[in-house]
Amino acid sequence: ASFSRRLRVNRLLAALIGFGVTDETFVMNYLAYPETPASGGNPSPFLPASYVLGVNGIAYSGWILGTYAGILFADMLPDGFSAGMGIILYAMFIALLIPAAADTLGVGAVAAAGGALCWVLSQFLTAGWAMVLATTMAAAVGVVFLGKGVDEL
Repeated sequence: ASFSRRLRVNRLLAALIGFGVTDETFVMNYLAYPETPASGGNPSPFLPASYVLGVNGIAYSGWILGTYAGILFADMLPDGFSAGMGIILYAMFIALLIPAAADTLGVGAVAAAGGALCWVLSQFLTAGWAMVLATTMAAAVGVVFLGKGVDEL
């Protein structure tokens, strides 16, 4: 949704760009071309489609090559290392959350509330559903109480 108002492309390019949007590519594109007003001689608020497609293409290629390497070399990893891979995704999200929580107390409070809510819901639901519902509910409460939209967080 954030990209749709920052691009001037046809439907085919929009579909290609949408296919490649991940957390990481969104941040790379946003930081390289931060949104600025279109008036007053400032840079254009529109993202160059070629840049976005390049970032997305490189990230996608890395994903495919990494998956292929994983298929080829997964059996070579020690058992202890393989077992630890289960928490890497959680560690990445925690690493992304900590700087935001350090800057804004409200973000930390929403994250803590989401974690607590996930634990409570996991007593009654499967872990996956508990996480999805807790994340959605905590995000909604954060938007209401912090009074900020996605672009302002």
